[in-house]
Amino acid sequence: MSAPIRLRRSVLFLPGANPRALEKARGLPADGLIFDLEDAVAPAGKDTARASVAATLRTGGYAPRELILRVNPLETPWGHADLAAAASLPLDAVLLPKVEHAERVQRQRRACRSTRCCCPRSSMPNGCASRSTCSTPSGRPPISPCGA
Repeated sequence: MSAPIRLRRSVLFLPGANPRALEKARGLPADGLIFDLEDAVAPAGKDTARASVAATLRTGGYAPRELILRVNPLETPWGHADLAAAASLPLDAVLLPKVEHAERVQRQRRACRSTRCCCPRSSMPNGCASRSTCSTPSGRPPISPCGA
């Protein structure tokens, strides 16, 4: 029996470098929360934002929302550390940024060392098209926001 389809009316992006937004999100009526370590965080604040998001997620208080961590690409100085942190956090998914090819998803999924869902995200048309070749550990297609 396959898992039921989960309908989402609203999913909010939260800048990982904004402690006030992380705290306020506990009371917001959203179906999902995306803790953003990528575009929403300046390069100088990446490590601090990762630590802040990790501490916030471990504290909890976000149930029953779906929790997703948007990481930096592996090609950046922060990508591997983001995925390593994600492996120990109470998350429903990891959102992979700037996905243009299925091979990139597979490479990031291997680096994640996790069985949780890795969702590709792309603002590029070829990335949105290639997501059909990506899947979750259950074999179902992943959640794939485009242009977010």
